[in-house]
Amino acid sequence: MSRTITVELQEKGNNAERRFMQYLDAHDIHYVRIDQHPETLSAAFQTIAKRPDFEVFLDNIGSIMVDVKSLRFNKQYHNFTLDESEVQLLLQYELLTHRPVWLAITTDEIGHAVWFFISVQAVVTKTPKRMNSITLNVFRAITIEDCVVIGPNGGLGSLLCRSIDD
Repeated sequence: MSRTITVELQEKGNNAERRFMQYLDAHDIHYVRIDQHPETLSAAFQTIAKRPDFEVFLDNIGSIMVDVKSLRFNKQYHNFTLDESEVQLLLQYELLTHRPVWLAITTDEIGHAVWFFISVQAVVTKTPKRMNSITLNVFRAITIEDCVVIGPNGGLGSLLCRSIDD
């Protein structure tokens, strides 16, 4: 599967990842940023899965994989949208590695000050598939209510409660 990313989108994503690292560092949360260069992943893997951006270590629990997304919040529908192909690639990563994958969604409109976390499993089971009537692209509509909302002073402990409930 070939995914074309514009320079503008790449920079937007890199900025969100830098802000996420700043958030993690400010809260003394251990992490590893995953190298996204194509040569660091086997060819067989590249066609069926997308690796997340970070491995984040949670005290006394272990680690989760986190894919950072800078998405536009749709004020009309009160949601973020994510292409279904992206969801499926992340789901395949989770299924192949047996490691939970979470999305950390933020938006330029709020200066990347708040993070909206949702597990890929919750995206698959709780958010509806929709289709754009013009482009016919299939996407998921993720509402704020679907997410664990963490502000600039909040820690990741609330993710543990949500993962147990999901």
